[in-house]
Amino acid sequence: MSDWSAQRRFPRYVIQLPLLHSNGPPAPGQGGVGWTRNLSEEGACVELAEGLWLRMPLHLLLRTDRGGIELQAQVVWVGEPSRVGGGILHGMTFDHLLPDQLRTLRELIRSKGQVRNAGVRVPLEISVTCTPTRSRRPTLQGLAADISHGGSLLLLPEVVAPGSTMNVTLQTTADPLTVEGEVVWVEPPGGRAVGPPFRHGFRFTALRWPTSLSLGFILIEAP
Repeated sequence: MSDWSAQRRFPRYVIQLPLLHSNGPPAPGQGGVGWTRNLSEEGACVELAEGLWLRMPLHLLLRTDRGGIELQAQVVWVGEPSRVGGGILHGMTFDHLLPDQLRTLRELIRSKGQVRNAGVRVPLEISVTCTPTRSRRPTLQGLAADISHGGSLLLLPEVVAPGSTMNVTLQTTADPLTVEGEVVWVEPPGGRAVGPPFRHGFRFTALRWPTSLSLGFILIEAP
């Protein structure tokens, strides 16, 4: 792993994207799901549910806020399985990038690479049920939008104060997915708006690995 790191020609940036990997272009609902840990013009460190073979060729689909990027890649190193319930880290290089693929990667890195721990938000809307965890406030129905590995925009019929913790259940077409988190901002402050829905910033606080994989699959499959 260290030998390969010394050969890098381009800096790596902490950019988290959901990805789908397969031996060839995957059919809908097929392929392995994971997340990038960092990204450059020549490759990425990714976290996957299972260990792959060294030098294994792969077809990757990276999901960004502007759509998908399909790439050919090769596994150059494989880490040890996590002891704390996470996935397995892999190093990958990109093969035979076409000019439009390279241009898309460069634009993504230029826009997200300078942001600390950038989580690219995928623009979609999913119905949600929000259940407070520290108060007797009733459950709220709303929408989640612009979802990333770290959090989501919530559109709710009432104002929920920053610092409030909730369990938010995404009502997907498959099984519902519940994530824990905290409201970090509300707009406008104090809820002074013409009417609902009110915009809230929601940060995930306990995204376990199985939940992370399910979330990645939802974002990959988003239209």
